[in-house]
Amino acid sequence: MPCPTTSPITRPTRAPRRGITSNQSPHRQALDAVRVGTLSRTDRWLFDYAELDVIAMLSTHLDEARRFVRRELGGLAGSGEPATTLRTTLKCYLDTERSLNTTAELLHVARNTVAYRIQRAEQLRGREIKVRRMHLQVALALAEEFDDLVLSEQATPR
Repeated sequence: MPCPTTSPITRPTRAPRRGITSNQSPHRQALDAVRVGTLSRTDRWLFDYAELDVIAMLSTHLDEARRFVRRELGGLAGSGEPATTLRTTLKCYLDTERSLNTTAELLHVARNTVAYRIQRAEQLRGREIKVRRMHLQVALALAEEFDDLVLSEQATPR
């Protein structure tokens, strides 16, 4: 379950292009969006390339993405509801610029619950969240989008 947002729903937009020499054609973008949509484990029904361009790039080689996610998340890469809840909380916390209050509001839990979950997530990961923070956020985004495809040691697309 992704971190809820407070922004209104927006129209799908195309990723910016730079003239005729663009390396990424609209057709290629559409194919990447279809690939991500086919593999995605989310409940989303609309896959807009402009919103998932980074996920599309990083999931081109799922085996490498899987190794990356498992290495960055450590014990957070586990299956089951407790690990999923910790990953969701941690991703929401990082997405809200590490605001305990905003995260608590968005997830409808107490501020102390968020603080406990962040602490537990750091314990399971084996290092503080400030260590390789960008890598952690990318791994959490991949885990949110692809779930068992990148969290399990050997997964096959559905």
